[in-house]
Amino acid sequence: MSGRFAGQRILVCGAATGIGAAAARRLAREGANVSLQYRTRASEVETLRDELRNEGAAVEILAADLTLPADVDALFSGADGFGGIVHSVSAPLPSARFDRLPWDEYQAHFDVAVRSAYLILRAALARPAPALRASVFVLTSATLTAPPADWAPYLVAKHALWALVRSAAVELAAKGIRVNCVSPAFTTTPLTAGIDPRVSELIAKSIPMRRLGTPEDAASAIAYLLSDDAAFVTGANLPVGGGLGI
Repeated sequence: MSGRFAGQRILVCGAATGIGAAAARRLAREGANVSLQYRTRASEVETLRDELRNEGAAVEILAADLTLPADVDALFSGADGFGGIVHSVSAPLPSARFDRLPWDEYQAHFDVAVRSAYLILRAALARPAPALRASVFVLTSATLTAPPADWAPYLVAKHALWALVRSAAVELAAKGIRVNCVSPAFTTTPLTAGIDPRVSELIAKSIPMRRLGTPEDAASAIAYLLSDDAAFVTGANLPVGGGLGI
């Protein structure tokens, strides 16, 4: 397929649903050879693979637990490296006051959000001739600027991920490797599906553009940051929130 990512191999982590799946579709339709990572939801990722292959895209699926070093290293063991990485993974949202949650809950969010990001970047850079040129990590703008109640483990992990991204951006810039974030506001995904519809409606009314985000909104920003159009952009956190936080 032709497009601005033609011939580029891009790893999409958390590709089965939500923002990860939307990013995979966008990148494949712009010519990328896409590798779809998943841990669970095998049927969803297989359906996505078949959908994109029917459109003429080059797609593979890779099962891996991103919190395990051996699994992550195996993703990068092939002859060809990844020119781009999308990291769109998160643990289930908590729903209790911060002090009523055990530390295990915090650790689970750290492992999924931060440990996995560290292991992925480490594995990509360990290759003899790293192909990596750009990576994008998905945060959430609302949580960084206006934290909701009862989400403490998720919020703490996302702040830590943002710190890791900034550190990596500074340390890898001289190598020509860019590391950025996108921060969607409240987005309709399986992660947020359990939230009371009345709460979702109130959130939509609080956004200047008067609607919730879609996975496709975030995917557009991800594609931009991975592309050569963002060749001089690193260490950025691009808000995709319909004006939330202005």
